Amino acid sequence: MYKTCSVRAKFNDEETAFWLNQCENANSLINCALYETKKIHYAKLQENGNTFTTYWRGDDFRGGWKTYRCSTTYPELDLILKQNVHYKAMAAQSAPQTLKSVGESITAYNGLVKAYYNGEVDKPSLPKYRQKGGLAAVTFPRQALNFNEGYFKPSISKESKPELLTEIRLYLPEFIDSTWVKEVTIRPNFGQLWIDWVTEIYLGELL
Repeated sequence: MYKTCSVRAKFNDEETAFWLNQCENANSLINCALYETKKIHYAKLQENGNTFTTYWRGDDFRGGWKTYRCSTTYPELDLILKQNVHYKAMAAQSAPQTLKSVGESITAYNGLVKAYYNGEVDKPSLPKYRQKGGLAAVTFPRQALNFNEGYFKPSISKESKPELLTEIRLYLPEFIDSTWVKEVTIRPNFGQLWIDWVTEIYLGELL
């Protein structure tokens, strides 16, 4: 059983600059992944030859691609984008985690495609691009974090800007044991940064 504890981050100016940079790179990496996803998807549709359709909408005659499942996967995106500037600028294993979130969006889209042909939902569309220059959450799996004397420390990419920190610390709340932590996310929310501590709670601990 997993539980998420959200705590408002208390970073100094240098730490805040670092995390904003990471969130910006995560946002840009998501858009790069969506671009590659759509490029691959529509190239495959074009190869099929019969996937473009024309139709009437009211008095307008229109054309567009038929709705098909998207076959692009996280491993494929990870392979394509490993040398991407935003991928290389992100700390530890946070870039793969960001691409996994895109993979999950594609899986959700494919579920909607099936529901669409079952008449359960309106015609779905592939995930939309995020706002350019925006911020996205940055996630670290437990194995990407080193614990020492009350804080976790992710490794920093050599591609990070030299004026940013080369060592950062995420201090663990006193009420959370380090052995419980399975994932840590730093996310922007209404102009502030929050830390989500995902912990594993055993049923015996709740009784």
